[in-house]
Amino acid sequence: MTFSIRPTLTRIRQLLAMALRAVIWRRTAEPPVLGLGALIGWVILTSVVELAIALFNAGENAQFDIYGLNALIAWRASLLLVGVIFAPAAYRATLLSASLALSTLVGIVAAATPYALSHLPTVDLEKVWGIEARYSGGAVTALYFIWAFGAIFALFRSVTVGGRWNKLARTAGYFAATFLVTYGFPHLPVFASPDFQLASANVWEAKRAAAIERVRAERPHVDAGQVALAQPALLDTAVSRLVPQRDHTGGIYTIGIAGFSGEDVFLRELNGALGALGQVLPIDGRTVRLVNHLSLINAAPLASMQNFAAAVHAVGKLMNKDEDILLLFMTSHGSPDGFALVMEDVGRTTLRPDEVASVLDDEGIKNRIVIVSACYSGVFLKPLMNDNSIVLTASDESSASFGCSNEREWTYFGDALFNRALRPGVNLQQAFDQAKQMIAGLESEGNLPPSNPQAHFGAALVEKLRPLYLQAESSPFPAVRAPTK
Repeated sequence: MTFSIRPTLTRIRQLLAMALRAVIWRRTAEPPVLGLGALIGWVILTSVVELAIALFNAGENAQFDIYGLNALIAWRASLLLVGVIFAPAAYRATLLSASLALSTLVGIVAAATPYALSHLPTVDLEKVWGIEARYSGGAVTALYFIWAFGAIFALFRSVTVGGRWNKLARTAGYFAATFLVTYGFPHLPVFASPDFQLASANVWEAKRAAAIERVRAERPHVDAGQVALAQPALLDTAVSRLVPQRDHTGGIYTIGIAGFSGEDVFLRELNGALGALGQVLPIDGRTVRLVNHLSLINAAPLASMQNFAAAVHAVGKLMNKDEDILLLFMTSHGSPDGFALVMEDVGRTTLRPDEVASVLDDEGIKNRIVIVSACYSGVFLKPLMNDNSIVLTASDESSASFGCSNEREWTYFGDALFNRALRPGVNLQQAFDQAKQMIAGLESEGNLPPSNPQAHFGAALVEKLRPLYLQAESSPFPAVRAPTK
């Protein structure tokens, strides 16, 4: 038994000829009859060509996206299903293969045209065509749709039996369905340039980007310069309200940070956490808030690196550093690099673990409780842990934590630790152990990867903190409320 490639090459040549005739709106009198195997071959061939075109269009330093490949496969499958509905059964594989070949030819021309035009002299379209430039884009699009309909009609005329109206109806249905699928499909590029903008990927991302821009346009204008100039006075006002320590028993000073202005949940969590801590530890009257939120931009100092260092310095001047404790609570988004400090239209930076440790060490603050509610917050553990410190984090150094969506009152970590576990008669270590179990249960129910909250309890600070719990039977702690959703 011998195998000859000649019949296969003949069918390929016949199908390409059919696609090329369709380009000029001509029907093929004797179209080739293809089977499922040939259709699969054309799907693979045209997909490879399309991937090559995408790589070419992405230019140098193209970035591969597996989700783009998934989107391409799903889109192609959707178009094939549409074709199955409208193509006549006897020539179904032929029509679908010819459509793939035709679309690939269009892709090649579309990719080559900008390259070719870049090597031609500049042409003033208004002088050549007599139309204004602002109309040329719409005119080209309209001409393309007219041509595409005529080309698809030529393919249907080649394989469909019946009158012209039957062929026209099939063509119109197929053309409309493929347009709707292509227009509404959530495309992603398989290869993207480094400056690729997600808003250009598909109609849904474009609508999302437009909605974000509308929200930004409706926000009150923030003068970054004026905000920066106001910070020293706002911080001085906040520090001036602190109650100095009047005895030698030791007390707790607190700095609370809501670091990300884009979600209200962090301000809500800051307020709730300080309220919960005020029920078990004597922090009332000794708390400074640093907040990134538009509603408080003129009322509270921002959560910035400069304000953090200045607040620690100011609090350090009031503390008895041998006896008093600094409690630092931070809530925001996080990354493996650290803790996000973002105030939209003003500035953004990352507060790194070594920077926190350096600021506290330089100020000579040795007794410290640091609680970080953020993704990857475990990165803060090692730089801050010692015998005189307690460090609690919402996750380990390589895991995300959950619950930071804008409509929530708490993150998972904040809800479990402050809202549920921490109460009068329960110390921080007991509350953390309970919270860790609650979080594991929530993540398991939601099929989420474990965040693995971390803790370090330095023996010396645990002992120093022990009598202070007894002083905190109740403490009404005022909270500045974030806007409700």
